[in-house]
Amino acid sequence: MNIDKATSNFINNMKHQRNILKARETKVSLIALRKQWLDKQKRDNYQLEYDRIRGLLESSVLKGTSALHIKKRIDTLKGMDVGMKPNKMFDNLY
Repeated sequence: MNIDKATSNFINNMKHQRNILKARETKVSLIALRKQWLDKQKRDNYQLEYDRIRGLLESSVLKGTSALHIKKRIDTLKGMDVGMKPNKMFDNLY
């Protein structure tokens, strides 16, 4: 094997290894981005549902639902692990 061919093979191998590393980095970053999107979707869904329930509770007559149904839904939402839960100091309003 001559030196030119060996050098060419080495360069091609290094390019191939660089492409493999780039693909792995891209895969990791896409997984992290997808996780961010899913976490944001969970938080937004929780906030929308919480606001909907607060709106129902604030209305003069509980239209189309009962207090028991709303209490069960609030307990379900409190059991979710999304990092945002209502408390006395902060009521998750914007």
